[in-house]
Amino acid sequence: GAPAGFDPEGWLAALSVTLSAAEAGTMRQALDFALPLYREDRLSHGETISNHALGMAVTLAAMRLDYESLAAAILFAVPGRLENYGDKLREAFSPAVVQLLEGVARMSQIQLLSGSVGTDQEAHTEALRKMLLAMAEDIRVVLIKLADRIQTLRFVAGREAPGREAAAQETLDLFAPLASRRGVWQAKWELEDLAFRILEPKLYQDLARRLDERHANRERYLSKVIAKLKQEL
Repeated sequence: GAPAGFDPEGWLAALSVTLSAAEAGTMRQALDFALPLYREDRLSHGETISNHALGMAVTLAAMRLDYESLAAAILFAVPGRLENYGDKLREAFSPAVVQLLEGVARMSQIQLLSGSVGTDQEAHTEALRKMLLAMAEDIRVVLIKLADRIQTLRFVAGREAPGREAAAQETLDLFAPLASRRGVWQAKWELEDLAFRILEPKLYQDLARRLDERHANRERYLSKVIAKLKQEL
C-alpha cells in the first residue's frame, strides 16, 4: 500500500518507464483532479481517502494493470464527492476510464446488499458473488475492487479500526472467492492472509512464528548444501 509520506510524483516518474507521455499525463491529471476533492477526509475505517486511492493504484501497478485502471483507482471516490461527476469526468478523461469507474460504483452498490442477509447466508453470498461477476463485464473492474479491499485490510490489520472484523469476514465470504474465481491468486492469498490475521490473531501469530522457525532451518540447510556443492565443484 501507499505508505505515509508517499510521493505521487516520484511514483509517476518511476512508472513513466513503462508509460507513454500521454498515459503518464492521464495519471497526473487523475491525481490533480481527485486529491483536492479528497483533502484529508477519511473512509469509515479511518484511512484517508487519498492514501486509500494511492494504495489501490500501487497494488494495481504491481499487478501490471494498464494506466486506465490506475487512473480509475485514483478517481474511485470521486462519484460520491462531486455532483454531476459523470459529465465532468467525461470532459476530462477517456470513455474507458469513466466506464471502469462506473463499473466499480455499480459493484459497490451491489455490495451493500450484503447488509440485508436473509435466513440462508450461504445462498445469499453465492447469489451476491454471481451478481458481482455478472456486473463486471471488464475484468479490470474486479481487480480494482479487489485492490480496494486489499488496501482496506492492509490498513486495519495493524490497528483497531471500526468494522475491521466485519470487513475481514466479508473478505473471506465474498472477495477471496471472487479472486479465486477470476484466477487472481496473489490477491486471493493476501486477502485470506490479512483476514485470518484479523479474525484469529493468536493463531496467526503462532503459525507465523512456526513458519519463521522452519524458514530459518531451511536457510541453514540450504547454506550447508551450497557450501558442499561449491567445494565439490
